[in-house]
Amino acid sequence: MFSVRFCTILICLGLIPAQGATAQQLSYASNSDDYAAYGVEIKYPSSKDFAASVQSLIGPENLGRLRYLLQFCLLLKNNGSKEIMMTTLRFQSTRGDEPPAHQVIQLNGGTASDGTQKNITPGSTYILGPTTLVTRAMAVAMTRAMPSAEATPTITDVANRFQTFDKSAMSLDSIVFSDGTVVGPDLFGVVHQNAEQTRAKRDVLQLAKTLWDDPPALETALRPLANLSRGGDVTAGVRQHYRITQRAMAEFVLFRRTNSPSLSFETVEKSVPLGPAYQRASGR
Repeated sequence: MFSVRFCTILICLGLIPAQGATAQQLSYASNSDDYAAYGVEIKYPSSKDFAASVQSLIGPENLGRLRYLLQFCLLLKNNGSKEIMMTTLRFQSTRGDEPPAHQVIQLNGGTASDGTQKNITPGSTYILGPTTLVTRAMAVAMTRAMPSAEATPTITDVANRFQTFDKSAMSLDSIVFSDGTVVGPDLFGVVHQNAEQTRAKRDVLQLAKTLWDDPPALETALRPLANLSRGGDVTAGVRQHYRITQRAMAEFVLFRRTNSPSLSFETVEKSVPLGPAYQRASGR
């Protein structure tokens, strides 16, 4: 038995070519040298040994079955000493006379064949796919057991799901290591996103700390934040990540205070994962 790992998607903001598209219509903006300095080996479908490397992971029979899907993927091997906790892929596509469209897909670690989600550890090789539909179709094509009936798409389903673009380009936008180091162009702005999310968590916790022993006052202060989405406007743009995290944190704090009134604030505070502060790798 072989073991191959596919990525789990957190956010998908774009589309990929459908059945009519061929690998020749896709291009790959390789910035592999940026990552090689940090022990990360990247292979795109345009790489000479991409097919051979994938075949060594999944076998020749599965390589034939998955050839259509693999044109939307890349191969990542972590040769470094640190775990990779997140990656972002960037797609640029054109269709007719329309302006080029840009999409960014954020992936969190990887999912092993047993369904366990984990960081990309040193020595691991992952196939990064652009959507859960693609990775599930891969699993089905390889006759892997899926958790539910709705999670059993076929390669034809993938082809029928996505629009056909005249041209598409794919590149790896960033890699985030477990210590918070961010390598790559980071056009998606994961450093900024992380900073805003961390700031929102700390702001809500600081407010909750001052009002923890006065539940009515805590409710009055946090309920408007927890209800931010009820009116359908969480705000967009530069403060989006802050406001969304602020809302989620307010909901969490109120839930814990209401349903576990004996809990101390310190216990609730310790249960909030802040994670490392993301920092751009120096000199890149």
